[in-house]
Amino acid sequence: MDRPDTQATMTRVGLLDRSSRPAHRRASSLFSPRRLIVVAVLVAPLVAGEIGVRALIATHQLPIAAAHQAAIEVAWTNHDQQGPTDILILGDSLARMGIHPRTLAGLAEGAAGRPVTAYNLSAPGTGFPVYRAFLEQLGRERRLPKVVVIGISTVGLQRSDEQSARALHSPFGRLVSNCSMVAGVEETLSCRLESVSALWRWRGQPTRLAEALVASVPAALVDGGITLEVDGYASSLPMRPKTLDRQLALALQNLPPLANADPNVQEYIDLVDAAWSRGVRVVSVLVPYSPPLEDALEAREPGWRAHRTSMLERLGEQAGQPILDNGPLNPWTVHDSHDTRHFSLPGAQRFTQQLWQTRAFRKVIVEAVRGP
Repeated sequence: MDRPDTQATMTRVGLLDRSSRPAHRRASSLFSPRRLIVVAVLVAPLVAGEIGVRALIATHQLPIAAAHQAAIEVAWTNHDQQGPTDILILGDSLARMGIHPRTLAGLAEGAAGRPVTAYNLSAPGTGFPVYRAFLEQLGRERRLPKVVVIGISTVGLQRSDEQSARALHSPFGRLVSNCSMVAGVEETLSCRLESVSALWRWRGQPTRLAEALVASVPAALVDGGITLEVDGYASSLPMRPKTLDRQLALALQNLPPLANADPNVQEYIDLVDAAWSRGVRVVSVLVPYSPPLEDALEAREPGWRAHRTSMLERLGEQAGQPILDNGPLNPWTVHDSHDTRHFSLPGAQRFTQQLWQTRAFRKVIVEAVRGP
């Protein structure tokens, strides 16, 4: 008589015993103390880092994300600290130096009969896609203004997506644009992770994080004789009269002709729709160059002013949002300009007052700040 295979029997029994163990026992083995300790050791530093970076952002020691310009980081942080804003100004460097928020708020207060806040969140060298991204991010943060003043420069009429790409491809730009400018699976996944993780957003920047531990984001920023103030306005001194001719020659060298230019119609439509769809009123204005520069551009390219007017009208008609052309500052002196393209502080205050005297501009602002 054959003897039973004891070893095989024991093996089968062992297998049956293990497979027949209750599910809760098998689960408990997955969460053994040793494994939990390993997970804690790996995850705890990440959680602590995430909490720490978020705390630095919440206390304004660190910007929400790194931007391609320090001025954008400072302006966004200051705007967050200011709290709810009634009037928001968006545009490029001409709007940033040409529309004075404190002057505008003061004029609106007199008409509304209540305190009014205004902030200039313009970003130099950018265009309509960046302004739209700013508005959309403010909507996600529930910090939308009652009315937005879109300051449009002549060169801004021609500025394309490519010229805004640098701003929107920075960590800050990717955040505010909700990754809309990112291509590729890997980059998209990284961008989406940036939107939920402050630690990942600030990866690879230990110096910035260390600096944030000892100093907050500055309330003001001085760069090349221009001071970015707490309300987002870029204040500057008037240019010296003897530099006017040199400034004109430099501007004429750098500014492209308008004859073959087309306005960025779809980008403007998208910007206006982004405001309207969020319940934000819009008033768009042309921020002009200095009269000497506009005269020189007309002399270089006869019909320059007429072509610009045509571009403004085309934008306004197709978007359903007209662009007010209040003309150049009148009267103008050399002390009203920082250079031939940008206003000085006195010029910006006077230009803002000139805008307020335009009924169509004033009507939109007053109705917005008087509303609920």
